[in-house]
Amino acid sequence: MHRKPGSNGRTGLATCVLGPLSSDDSWEINAAYSVSSYQASTNGDTIVMQRTHNSNDFLHGSKIYAYNILTGELIWSIELPVEFPETDYLSSVCGMNDSMVFATRTRGSISPSYIYALNIDDGTIVWQSEGLIETSGEDFIYADNGDLLVGSLRNVRRVNVIDGTTIWETARWTPTSGGGELVR
Repeated sequence: MHRKPGSNGRTGLATCVLGPLSSDDSWEINAAYSVSSYQASTNGDTIVMQRTHNSNDFLHGSKIYAYNILTGELIWSIELPVEFPETDYLSSVCGMNDSMVFATRTRGSISPSYIYALNIDDGTIVWQSEGLIETSGEDFIYADNGDLLVGSLRNVRRVNVIDGTTIWETARWTPTSGGGELVR
């Protein structure tokens, strides 16, 4: 079934976003194979996504890829650093804001890890969070100035968007992992 541009269908034919506006102009990303699908993040003419080629290899089974949304051309890819070989999880995207992509190897409350801010243009690491972070859900929300607001089963934390330091943290408890997500 073909839906009209701008509808909630998964055709990608929405006039409110950058990208091909008709099937005549469409392109296909020749992204690395992925055994699972993940939410993509977009900002301007860049789309960023996690691709997992081996879900049994938590340390080296995934990468983060950035593509030009207008042409489908690969801009950069990165595998996040392995800081804790016993507990680090797949490289995953948590969102984008202005000129940075936010990513982590955390596995929720099971294995906290660092958040990394990546330069949207070339994928280089701008900063690593000051402390280990737990997350609930896959996406962060942002304060008006761009600071990250991260919820987990046990706490809510505000992370400085400029340097990754923790501005504040408050304890809490939620009964389910879905209950730990933040909403703005």
